[in-house]
Amino acid sequence: MSEFLEADVVKKMEEVKILYRKLDELSITILRTLQSIMFERKYLDANLQEGYINMAKARYLMRGQKVGIHQVNSTNLTATFKNDATLKLRSVNVENQLVDDQVSVLAPDEVDCKNEDSKTSKETICSNYNDPLKWFGVLVPESLRTCQTRFKQSTCTALKIISLHNKLRELHKEYKILKLQKASLCSHDLICNNTESECNNSVKS
Repeated sequence: MSEFLEADVVKKMEEVKILYRKLDELSITILRTLQSIMFERKYLDANLQEGYINMAKARYLMRGQKVGIHQVNSTNLTATFKNDATLKLRSVNVENQLVDDQVSVLAPDEVDCKNEDSKTSKETICSNYNDPLKWFGVLVPESLRTCQTRFKQSTCTALKIISLHNKLRELHKEYKILKLQKASLCSHDLICNNTESECNNSVKS
């Protein structure tokens, strides 16, 4: 009987070791993600600061023209959205199966029409697209071009920061789940103490 108890304890200790290893790896990943967020925020602040400074320089050089939201040509602006939908068909009985077959045959044609419409809309958007720098003439100050580049980089960096925050949120959820698993396995203090001592000895060695 004691042999079975010892085998059960050893098995739980191995499971706890695996959990400790996963928690350590996950903690390192969380720290690296936080470091990436801090780095991207500094990069975002630097780009925004440089963009506003170059915008001020451009306003000073272009004294006869204004640089602001009032120069945006809102007549050609178009808003687009993407809707991902899946068509699921299920026949309830034999009589409705014919109707389902007809729908499944007609669905690809409708999808083709939608694809053609989306292609034509993309072509019209591309044809109507104009570089905003051309609104201020052909010869614009270099500071205005730098301003545009910096703000574009800021947009990409902001999206990257959002994705990193989403990743960090998922890592925190996974970390909480592992902590709960560890608490359920470490019902006996002896198992956790032995596992922690072995892990500390392995780290020291």
